[in-house]
Amino acid sequence: MDAIFSHQWLGESPALMRLKRQMSKFSGVDFPLIIQGEKGSGKALAAYTIHHLSARRENKFVSTCCLSWDIKSAIDTFQKYHRKAQGGTLLLKNINALPEWVLNRIQHVWEREYMGQNIPVRIMCTFSERHNNANLIESSAPWLSLSMPSLQQRKEDIPPLLVMLKEKYKNIQELTFSNECWPILLSQKWEDNVKGLERFYAKIAVLSDIETINKTLLFDYFPELKSVEIEQLYIATNANKRDSPKLGSNNNEVEFGSGLAQLLLENEMPESAQQHIAVTRSLEFMIEQFNEKITIEQAAQNACVSSPHLSFLFRKHLGTSFKKLLLELRIEYSKKLLLNQPSMQITQISHETGFHDLSHFEKTFRKFVGVKPSHFRRNIH
Repeated sequence: MDAIFSHQWLGESPALMRLKRQMSKFSGVDFPLIIQGEKGSGKALAAYTIHHLSARRENKFVSTCCLSWDIKSAIDTFQKYHRKAQGGTLLLKNINALPEWVLNRIQHVWEREYMGQNIPVRIMCTFSERHNNANLIESSAPWLSLSMPSLQQRKEDIPPLLVMLKEKYKNIQELTFSNECWPILLSQKWEDNVKGLERFYAKIAVLSDIETINKTLLFDYFPELKSVEIEQLYIATNANKRDSPKLGSNNNEVEFGSGLAQLLLENEMPESAQQHIAVTRSLEFMIEQFNEKITIEQAAQNACVSSPHLSFLFRKHLGTSFKKLLLELRIEYSKKLLLNQPSMQITQISHETGFHDLSHFEKTFRKFVGVKPSHFRRNIH
């Protein structure tokens, strides 16, 4: 099994260990599988790993990207790859880019096959971040879902990954990083995940004339990382506040903003939300509309459930209410604007985040963060 895990699976973070366990379990069945995750998180590699661990490993692993299909001949294209993958696995990348009528047709094929004993082809799919077609999940086939962790969710794996990259690029430069660099490297949200981390290392290996990289050199080559340090300074300054279980000055004080809101703003769907399709759909609706005037009734209608039932599902699967999570999303987004848009007026940020009353925005912000928006901005700039 270890031989299958290339540099993408290097590390021992809890998120990676959980992923490896899931891939091992999913290799023992033939159910269709949807793999979701950010670009560069290893969706296609996960599909191949599961195939290689399965009883189908001696047969073909066929992969095709639906974005490249000619829609007019999409059914014929699917059938061609389906025949090619007989006895093995077919990976349909970016399947949600296909129009609904195509999805309905090709979905019927594997639904019919999964009603029998012998399944000729195991179907796996990945989703494109640029498209939103959740209808695929509404199927009579017993779908499985695999959520790929981002590198930020497995930051403990960054040091061993950098060691691997040091070996890979040793003919250019064998780099080491000073202690002052590590908080920045571990806190960076690496675009394209492992691929982005490799781009970073390759670039700095070419540019640097010395082997040891300190913070000054790091910022010279990658000035955008300064914003990461600023955020770290703010976090350190407010550590005592975040360690407190609650913030506020009255009996209606609320808990400090949950990591759930941060995940959603990064287009990451927590595993708990994927246990029920109505929760997933309502969160997708919330992410798209959180800065508008939305209600739980609208979210429930979008998820095809009643609002009382959706309220129950939020409590059960997310441990929070619709209203509280909506406020957390707005506050987290306002914090990003305050951090990245220093010239943007507080009034404008209030409107951008869905608070059309400035006093309500400031009061809510202070409840969740512990300081006024203006004080928050002064602390980080």
